[in-house]
Amino acid sequence: MIKCIEYKQVKVRKPTTCFGCCRQFPVGTIMEAQTMRDKDLYHIHLCLACESLVNDLVEDGGIYYEGDFREIAPTYERTNN
Repeated sequence: MIKCIEYKQVKVRKPTTCFGCCRQFPVGTIMEAQTMRDKDLYHIHLCLACESLVNDLVEDGGIYYEGDFREIAPTYERTNN
């Protein structure tokens, strides 16, 4: 079972790819950094649109994969700004 053990909003210091939509974001973008634990520890970044999608659409303990929000994130971002 995958468990999120830490999450926080950060300003990225290098170009970063969002785990949820696979879009590239420039230096200075605010993103959510998450540390997850399965058998190993791993670290991902989510853009704010994907962070909102996870909060709205993924149940607690639910699993989402890299690129799952590729098609909906840009639309979601425009409707929620």
